[in-house]
Amino acid sequence: MKKVIGIRFRAEVIENEKPVLVEFFTEWSGSAFIIAELLYELEKQYAEFVKFVLVNVDESKEIREEYGIKKIPSILFFKKGEVINQLEGTPSRVKIKEVLDQIIEQIQKENRENKK
Repeated sequence: MKKVIGIRFRAEVIENEKPVLVEFFTEWSGSAFIIAELLYELEKQYAEFVKFVLVNVDESKEIREEYGIKKIPSILFFKKGEVINQLEGTPSRVKIKEVLDQIIEQIQKENRENKK
């Protein structure tokens, strides 16, 4: 997972062609590290379809404020620059996979429709 701060957020997340999963974390949050470990594992499985990014809210306060991040960790799912889903706290692996699978299913559906 790539750590992104400040100005790189736009290029890595907002302008990315792929959907992007962003974990908002702090260095002092044990829960954020637990989720990060889980996301590293999921990234291997989903890297073809979804980009995974980390944002330290202590280093990127403007991003935290823009997206209203109040709980750490928080996971936002972006598609074409827009937030399409959000999970707060320590969601289960099953819940994160469920959201990722929904995103991929939607992309595949769009691709099929575009081929018609």
